[in-house]
Parts: sequence; structure tokens; C-alpha cells
Amino acid sequence: MLSFLIFSLIFCMWLKYYYPNTENKFILNIRNKFSKDKKLLWIISSLISFLLIVIYFVFRYGIAIDNVVNYDLFNLSPSDFRSNNISGVLMLDICSFLSIAFLFLVIFDWKHKYILKPISVLCILGGVMNLVFNAIPLYNSYQWDAYTFFLGAKTFGVQKDAPLTFIMHYWMIIGGSLVLMYSKMFKIRDYLVLLAIAIIYISYVIACSYSLKIYSHVTAAAAGDYVSIIDWYPGYYNPVDLKGNPLIDRYGDIITSPIRPPYHIFMSIFPIKQWQWGAVFAYACLIMFVVIILLIKWLFDKYEYMFLNKFLFKTKYYL
Repeated sequence: MLSFLIFSLIFCMWLKYYYPNTENKFILNIRNKFSKDKKLLWIISSLISFLLIVIYFVFRYGIAIDNVVNYDLFNLSPSDFRSNNISGVLMLDICSFLSIAFLFLVIFDWKHKYILKPISVLCILGGVMNLVFNAIPLYNSYQWDAYTFFLGAKTFGVQKDAPLTFIMHYWMIIGGSLVLMYSKMFKIRDYLVLLAIAIIYISYVIACSYSLKIYSHVTAAAAGDYVSIIDWYPGYYNPVDLKGNPLIDRYGDIITSPIRPPYHIFMSIFPIKQWQWGAVFAYACLIMFVVIILLIKWLFDKYEYMFLNKFLFKTKYYL
């Protein structure tokens, strides 16, 4: 799956740097068609986005709603299963929010990219971080599994991963990369929009986390995202109903959640024990990577012409 992602990124680079300069007549005809009729490109992008929106709501959001309603999770005591599903419904996990917001923005903000361009930075960062640290180890197998590749797990909080774990982050990385590559340089307005989105979203997540007692799967804003909180809530990874009985899934099995805090890596990298310091380092790293992505974007925009002429294409002279 990682190979598929890398190949896709290379193909995107080909579209950006080789495709516009090739002399192949077939490719030139396609390029001219899209250049003259930009609305056609928007229609195709919107259709793809609409298809992915349907997939998202059917195979991820719909499953979370079904669990919340069937198990009456809002009224149950705190548990990882409860947190995971309510987070999915309220989109308290940043990748859940970005993946669907990005698709809607492709449809409605395609022309001006007021929000689409700034949010694409977060899409790339969130997609890469989750695939490298969470999804890739889960799919570390040489055996092809179409269901796992396209859909992932069948529910939240029971199996190792959530639905659409790979394919959702895949379209975030590829879509965000394409938007950045084909967008103009960032302006002050874009930086301010990016900062505003981050502040508003994190404030929303923290407010929901503390008011609804959701202690994990909340964008690195709670203890359960960094460490096991079984000492504070002994039954946190073994949810129970209102009568204190274990929750049973549709297959008749007792629901248990794996003790796998999604941001535990920040506790492992740095010699710390308190989750609050893990949060500090996590957000510091996220800010650093955002700055790196913006710096790479700036360098490519500023020196793109020099790069193309020196490394990719040779100037032709005709006598």
C-alpha cells in the first residue's frame, strides 16, 4: 500500500512537470481540451469527490451513527469504543473532518480555493502521519486484500483500524498534493485562514471532549490519545451497557478495544511520562511539519522555472 501511494505521488509529479511540456500529440490534445474547458476538469473532479463522499458516509460515517444509536453510546459510561464512535459522528478526529471537508471544498471552492488551498496542507500532513505511524503497520502484509485496501475494518473500536483507514488518508494526500502543486504561492490571507481553521477546530474538539467525556480519538487533545487510561477508568477498553453487562456486537462477540493510543509514539520518542507533555510535543511537531510543507511549497514556486530547465527539459534551438 505504501508503494501504491509513492507511485501515485510520482504520477502526480509527472502530471505537473512532464505532461505540460511533452510533445506527444495525444497528450497535447488532452491538455488543450482541459485548458480550453476548465469547467470539464471541475466536473470530473466533482464527480470523483461526490463518489468518495458517498463511500465515506456509507462505509464510515454511517457505521459510526449506527453504533451510537444501537448501543445508546451517549448515555453509556466512558469507554474507548464509545469515544471512537462518537468521535466519528462529531468528526473529532482531524482526519475524519479533513477527508470529508476536502471533498466538499473541491466541489464548492474549486474556483477561488479560499479554504481548499490552506486546508490541503493539513490534509497532506494528517494523511502522511496516520499512514506512516498507524495504517502501514496494520497492513504490513504481502498478501493482497481488496476489502482491507478499499474499506478497512467493518466497525469502529472493535478491530485494529477504523473503516476506510487507508483509502481515506490516500485521497487526502493525493488530493492535497495536487491542490498545492497547481495552486499559486500562498498569500497572507491563506496563512491566516489556515491558522483560523486550526484554532477553531481544536477549540471545538476540546469543548466536545470535556463536555461529553470523550477521552480518546480526539486529535491528540486527551489523555487516552497518548497513554492507557485503564488505571483511571478500569473498564475503558471493555465497554458495558446501562445494566453493567458487556456490549455484544452483531456477531455475538463481546466488544473489546485494543489498548493502542494513536499518539503514543510521542511518549516513546521523548523521555516523558505525563501525557500533557506528549500533547505539547505532538502539537509542536505538527506545527513544524506544517512549516516544512509550506517551505517546500514556497521553494518549488520560487525556483520551479530553474528546476524545470536544469533537470527536466533541454532548450531546443532551430536554425
